[in-house]
Amino acid sequence: MVVKIRTQLLTGSIKNISVYGASNLPPAPYVIIKQKPDRLGRGIVYKIYVHMMPDHQLDLENYARNELMTLLDKFTATTRFGNYKELKMLKSETELLAVENDDKTISMARGFLSPSPVIF
Repeated sequence: MVVKIRTQLLTGSIKNISVYGASNLPPAPYVIIKQKPDRLGRGIVYKIYVHMMPDHQLDLENYARNELMTLLDKFTATTRFGNYKELKMLKSETELLAVENDDKTISMARGFLSPSPVIF
């Protein structure tokens, strides 16, 4: 699903997309995709971290608040196993506070949930 999310993000205005844990970071502006299990057991959370240079804070806020929602909220794809998945924006997982990073960029993050079916 990370590959499908990356492909979808490449249709947006930022073209430097990487996966969390990659050895080399692309030049700013760039987006990092991090996959982790939902702590409430609802499925998988995809955290999208957006990085830009400090003098582009308005662009950062616009991308994190508007463009990410347009690109990924209710985004659907079929996994390599043939399973249908839909992303839903997590309001509780939203980190829309600009933070300075080691590479001198500022970043914002937004979370999207891919629910798993409940098995009884």
